[in-house]
Order: sequence, then structure tokens, then C-alpha cells
Amino acid sequence: MHADVCADQLPHYSVERFGEQLARHASDPGWEVVIGYDAEEPVGFAYANSLTPDDRWWRRMTTPLPDAAQKRRPRR
Repeated sequence: MHADVCADQLPHYSVERFGEQLARHASDPGWEVVIGYDAEEPVGFAYANSLTPDDRWWRRMTTPLPDAAQKRRPRR
């Protein structure tokens, strides 16, 4: 699916790079994936993982979030 959508995009979106990123993300705590199918054919996916207060993702934000926004909450 990724190759069909992003094959001619920037190098950051190459199939090889995506595979590396997916493998790294899938090893993160709280990683989940959902795959949508049309009959037997996969047609889309979404994935996410939990962020801890010290996760590298926060350092890439240009405007820091207030401390309260990064507070861990129990799962609902």
C-alpha cells in the first residue's frame, strides 16, 4: 500500500525508509495498528504508539506544550 501511494514522493517516504521507520515504531511501547480491507485486499492502515513525557517526539515541536498537556492519564 505504501509503495502505491508514496513511491514517487521525497526520499523520506521511500519504501525502504518507510520499512525502517515502521520497524522502529513497531518496537515502541503501546504501538497499535489497524488495517482496513475490502474483501481480501488491504486498502488502508493507521498506526500509533504511546508517548512518554521524555519521548524524542516532543523535542521536535516548535512550540512546547504546557506541562499539563504531557501528563500521563490512565487508559480510558
